[in-house]
Amino acid sequence: MDSVEKAKLCNNSSFYYNSSPETFISFFEEYPMYTRKYLDFQDFKKFYLLKKDKVYLTEKGFKDMTFIALNMNSGRDNIQKTRRKID
Repeated sequence: MDSVEKAKLCNNSSFYYNSSPETFISFFEEYPMYTRKYLDFQDFKKFYLLKKDKVYLTEKGFKDMTFIALNMNSGRDNIQKTRRKID
């Protein structure tokens, strides 16, 4: 049995999805969160833009990115306010 015949017998499905950070960054900029996760999103976006610009290749850039990563999610100070003006 050749590979074409095997492919015809296969009934698995494949799904394509776009998991590009630009996709969900633009989504959350258009539909912002009004919770503490908004701050994590802002940090994620900063981190992603620094990574995209290859800032991590410098010592200062690497330290900046490490600082951002360590202060996301459970590392965030609970005192920070997340209140934003709702349009």
